Amino acid sequence: HDQVEAMTMGHRIAIMSAGALQQVAPPDDVYARPANTFVAGFIGNPPMNLLAGTVADDGRAVAVGPATVPLGAGLAAAVAAAGHREVVVGVRPEHLTLAEGSPLRATVAVVESLGHERHLVCRGPGDVLVTVRLGDADPTDHQVGDEVGLRIDADRVHLFAGDERGDRIGP
Repeated sequence: HDQVEAMTMGHRIAIMSAGALQQVAPPDDVYARPANTFVAGFIGNPPMNLLAGTVADDGRAVAVGPATVPLGAGLAAAVAAAGHREVVVGVRPEHLTLAEGSPLRATVAVVESLGHERHLVCRGPGDVLVTVRLGDADPTDHQVGDEVGLRIDADRVHLFAGDERGDRIGP
């Protein structure tokens, strides 16, 4: 019920959905390696961005809208073993950055100023809302309606099956 309390005080936490156990693990493991899309979207504030993707480049990359995100060898092998063509690409707001020349475009829908950081909530590919966490050192002054380019940190991407269960792919 209170994920902050569970994450800070628990040695192991359990995540449940509709009475079904989704994952039991130490808090850092749940955050770093969510078992499925439900856990990924539940743990974290703001939660993980979940974007539709397609396996590309013979399994060495995923396409998210017009952008291609390269996969490391371990994740590429896991994608090949899983056999999914349609995937869900998970990226935490702190692993999504603004990149002027990026083909992955979004429109700023909300600017949340929290003092020590700002969140840009943007309408991205497929009309999905994505959140970008900007530190207080970021000098940009974005307004609602601005178009921005987004870059996914390829080393920090999470992949999930594109089916109803949305199980994690890879380590």
